[in-house]
Amino acid sequence: QFIYENGGLYSDCDIEFYGPVPDVSECDYVFATEIHGHVSDAFFYAKPGSSIIKKALDLSLDWCYGILNSKVSSVTTLEFLERAGVGMFSKLVRRETPHDFTGNKQVHMSQAEFAGRFHPEDGVGIVPFEALCRHSRHNWIGWHQCNGTWRPRSDDKVDMNINSLIKLNR
Repeated sequence: QFIYENGGLYSDCDIEFYGPVPDVSECDYVFATEIHGHVSDAFFYAKPGSSIIKKALDLSLDWCYGILNSKVSSVTTLEFLERAGVGMFSKLVRRETPHDFTGNKQVHMSQAEFAGRFHPEDGVGIVPFEALCRHSRHNWIGWHQCNGTWRPRSDDKVDMNINSLIKLNR
């Protein structure tokens, strides 16, 4: 709702950036694409009043209120993700924009080509989610500590024992 009303960049709280947030000034939208062309809901930008963000908000709220007002006592994580989370968001963005989230040049952009700014096509900037992910050498924007996993930026050996990680976070 905040992004719909005010515009701005949304980032999951478990994404840590290596440097300044990339420039979005030329973009109406920015989306991160994952392997196989899925659009991530962990990182996106939109201008205020975005029709896509409004549709995503409405779909999420309608589904959640529908569940709350029904006799359903539980839902699976997969059902939630498909109806009100990343599955819904990915399908909506792909349906509402004419962009190829798999073969688009922006998806295959190098760090040098990216140069700290999105290069929108028709107002849409696309970034490979792997540029934010732990499982690729191309994670030059930052890292996403998805599902409690973490990998340091360098390939230096680090003690990944849970007790060591707890000490690091204190």
